[in-house]
Amino acid sequence: MDTHLSVQHESINQSYVTSHDTNSVFPEEDLREHLDSKNCYFRLASLATKSPWKYILPISVYLLMSPAIYVLFKDYQYSMDFTAYFPTDSSSVKAYNEMLASFPPSDMMPYYVLGVTEEDRHGHRPQIWTESFFRSMCDVTRRIIPKYNMSSIEFHSVAFAPNVSYSLDHSDPTKSNWSISQNEIFCFDQDEIYKGIQVLYQNGSAYLNESGEYWYYYEYIESFLDNFVSESQTASLISFTPPFNPLLSTSIQPSRDLRDLVDDLNKEPAISNVTKMYVHSTFYWQVMTENILFSF
Repeated sequence: MDTHLSVQHESINQSYVTSHDTNSVFPEEDLREHLDSKNCYFRLASLATKSPWKYILPISVYLLMSPAIYVLFKDYQYSMDFTAYFPTDSSSVKAYNEMLASFPPSDMMPYYVLGVTEEDRHGHRPQIWTESFFRSMCDVTRRIIPKYNMSSIEFHSVAFAPNVSYSLDHSDPTKSNWSISQNEIFCFDQDEIYKGIQVLYQNGSAYLNESGEYWYYYEYIESFLDNFVSESQTASLISFTPPFNPLLSTSIQPSRDLRDLVDDLNKEPAISNVTKMYVHSTFYWQVMTENILFSF
């Protein structure tokens, strides 16, 4: 019985194969004709993959695209304003736009120069409370101010303050005349001053001596001291509001100039042996990213 079923099954398969071969949807002649056909797409593909056309065609495509590529790299202007695509009817966006219209954008997004003490030969990073560290922070600021034609009152740091002078009114000893310099800073690199700031940072305002010579500088520094010195006391910040809008593409070149300036200062022995300087801004990483992508 098994033999009979096997023979019958084989007969059915043979019948199917014969039927499939003779009654195919694509007869053998049609299949051969299809395989041998050479329509325009086939001819074009064959031509494009053979020398010299496989070199000529890609080069021609790039030549046709070259005007657009040139305009992209030469004239393309982009903005770093991340709110450009926010819904205009949002109350937060309206408030943000009002802030930009009423106040300089740089007030909300200041630039920072980070000073970090250099490691010694034992791999230990000393604290910032040294004359050389304070002087290096002042040197950087004195180089930035004239480059951007900025006022000294735009800069904040625990290492210096705008130069303040006062004189007594001889007609009335209880009065004094104060003057704040717009282009000079008073550096706290004197032993008495920076050690006094260290005591202020580590112990609080109870140690302020109001009768001291520099008490007004201590009061000035105390308002932001905790935010400008790291917890390890091995790094400190210089904050300043740049004279350009950091949201616009016009800020890219000044930002690069600032980076180059700080890089050059890092090579000077008076700074490189004491401090490593870095530039930071809310949008500065975008400037650096675009510098890598577009290789400007």
